[in-house]
Amino acid sequence: LLYRGGTIDGEAAVVAILLATAASILVKVVLAAGAPRDFLRRVAVWSAVTLAVGFLATGAMVALP
Repeated sequence: LLYRGGTIDGEAAVVAILLATAASILVKVVLAAGAPRDFLRRVAVWSAVTLAVGFLATGAMVALP
């Protein structure tokens, strides 16, 4: 809504979304910490993959005119 209303620009919106995604992933990994190591490892790996894809997509969108 802040982006649509013109309060923040596109770059700030992208950074905010990536930070929110990273925070969500961190919470997920912390909550899974009490689980068996194999499950925790899978959660951490797939969460990292999700975040990496987000960063790559952001970089691709910034690089394209």
